[in-house]
Order: sequence, then C-alpha cells, then structure tokens
Amino acid sequence: MGLFDNIKKAVNDVASSASSSGNKSVDIVFPDIGTLEEFKALPQAALSTPFDTAAMTVLALCFYPQDKNLCFDMLNFLKGPESLSEYEKTFIND
Repeated sequence: MGLFDNIKKAVNDVASSASSSGNKSVDIVFPDIGTLEEFKALPQAALSTPFDTAAMTVLALCFYPQDKNLCFDMLNFLKGPESLSEYEKTFIND
C-alpha cells in the first residue's frame, strides 16, 4: 500500500458520490387543490427533502396565473417566518 493510496481512495469516493447525486429524480404527483389550507396539508409540506421543497415551490408558482395572491401566500408559507419582499414579488410578476 503506497503512501497516497488512502488519499486517492478518499478522492475517488468523493468524486463518485458527487457524480451520482446529480442523477437522482423523484416523481411527485399532487391531488387537485385550491386553497392554502389544502396546500399546507400536503405530505410534501413538511419539506423533508429538497425534492419536496422544489415540488411545492413549482406547485405554488402554478397558481400565479389564476390567483396571484394565493401564489404569494403559498410562497410565504414555504419561505417561513419571513414574507416575500416587494422586490421578490416584482421579480415574480415580471
């Protein structure tokens, strides 16, 4: 065993885990919802994975053409204690 074998193994392990992490996909299907309470009651609203968070964000943005205020309320729920700023709302409007 050479002097740099442990370092080489560690580098290879990190490289393989980094390359495999970008290949994961998850299918998430939502029921028909129409209110903020139904949005909050979804299992993905726990935001336990990055995929759940991304899916809930996309779902919230899908409401924008129908009801801009509901979209912003959903995004405020996802954002946590801090509400969307006027700048962020303007960015979404554009």
